[in-house]
Amino acid sequence: ASRSLQIVADAELVHDFKKIRSVPEQFAYAMAILEVINQLFEASHSETAYFDYLITVLQEMEYFPDPETVFWYFLLKTSSFLGFKPEFSRCQACGKELLNEESLFSLNSGISSCIECGEQDVSTVVLSASERNFLLKLQSFPHRNLRNLNRPEIKTDFTSLLVKFLNYHLDKQIHLNSLAFLA
Repeated sequence: ASRSLQIVADAELVHDFKKIRSVPEQFAYAMAILEVINQLFEASHSETAYFDYLITVLQEMEYFPDPETVFWYFLLKTSSFLGFKPEFSRCQACGKELLNEESLFSLNSGISSCIECGEQDVSTVVLSASERNFLLKLQSFPHRNLRNLNRPEIKTDFTSLLVKFLNYHLDKQIHLNSLAFLA
């Protein structure tokens, strides 16, 4: 079977992301985004809308003072894109809307429970009301306005939580070597 050689005849640099490359923390999180994409998608996979979204997220990272939040946003949106949208708004057992109280989030099921209904185990994380509300807001926030997002005090390691959530649902391990640079 013969394969034809494809040649790129012309290319133009549209955006060089110079600011990301010059700020170590931004660079590390931008590289983490690329690591996730590299581990999740085949090289031949083409998804124009997702690519455009990714470019916008990286452009927002350049101007948002908190690249970690942009990374969390990326992980949440990627989970949703892949069909694993986490549920943070209400208890799945009793249906109660979770507003100003601690809740449990299951990495396995991707659902939240109120403290009364939920069972805590190794796959469950306790989220404060402000943390859960922030994840809920982040999940629905427009990607072109990330720089206008206010982040509350976060005690939970959302990077670990969201990567573990993806790992469980994809049945594979995502490795983020670029974030070791920040340690």
